[in-house]
Amino acid sequence: MTTVRRLGLVIAAAIAVLLPTSAARAADAGYVVNPTGAVLYQTNWWYSSSTVNALPGTPAASSIGTIYWSYSISNQSNVIAQLCNPNGPGQLLCLDLPNGWATGNTTAWAGLSAQRAWLFRLAVLDPVTKVLSPYRYGGQHQVIVNYTYTTPSPARAQDSPLRLVSR
Repeated sequence: MTTVRRLGLVIAAAIAVLLPTSAARAADAGYVVNPTGAVLYQTNWWYSSSTVNALPGTPAASSIGTIYWSYSISNQSNVIAQLCNPNGPGQLLCLDLPNGWATGNTTAWAGLSAQRAWLFRLAVLDPVTKVLSPYRYGGQHQVIVNYTYTTPSPARAQDSPLRLVSR
């Protein structure tokens, strides 16, 4: 092998080792939001809590894992509930929550972006539509969103056992 070719290989190897690397790494994070409950005035009618957005700084490239939820209402008998996201004009993407469960968790949104808004919908079922007496008062609800996102590692030069020498 000629000296020039050998020197070229050594220089190419040195450049490859000394170039910065930017391996990506996954990180776990989460946020908590608290929609405020509505007052339910009549049976067989959906009432929505306030809509709350994901916290600022939630990465666009986030991926939801598990969501923990809880809602509060003054009288839970015959209450049905849904956890929802606005999904375009006049549309909601909703999950029916188990009847009688005011707390729980779900992976129904697993893999979707954590940059979502959240709200609860509650209704009181009854064979006859009537005014509730007393009204049902929604309290402070909670949604905890756990997500994963990928973040690039800071660029750094690798240590190399190679060195350039003259002949």
